[in-house]
Amino acid sequence: VLKEEQIENQDTLTLDNALLLLYTVAYLQSPDDGQSLDEHQNFVLQILESYREPLNLK
Repeated sequence: VLKEEQIENQDTLTLDNALLLLYTVAYLQSPDDGQSLDEHQNFVLQILESYREPLNLK
């Protein structure tokens, strides 16, 4: 969990969380769309990578 002082932009964090949740739900609930969602996997990884340092996951 990020501390308040670690959050640079609350709106960006909220949007990132929403996008990750939507991607995850779509991936799990729609196996037929798996290939299409796989094509966007790098975008999801980029979002996660941006939080790696603030979460001390190096």
